[in-house]
Amino acid sequence: PSIRVLVGKVAKIGLVLVAGAVALSAVGVDLTALTVFSGAIGVGLAFGLQKVVSNFVSGVIILLDKSIKPGDTISLE
Repeated sequence: PSIRVLVGKVAKIGLVLVAGAVALSAVGVDLTALTVFSGAIGVGLAFGLQKVVSNFVSGVIILLDKSIKPGDTISLE
């Protein structure tokens, strides 16, 4: 079940990104003009979201480790 959840979440993120790119190109936005701005924004977001991405990667590692399953309760004391 944990691999199924992981694949589902990765697929959902991928589909949202593809849908956003298709929607922008359908509206007529030139995607090549956005590359410089998206690069600058990406660097800023990378510094701001380091902790979030670190926690996400840790969660993926835990799901792949199969030591816990989705729905398990974790308590911190």
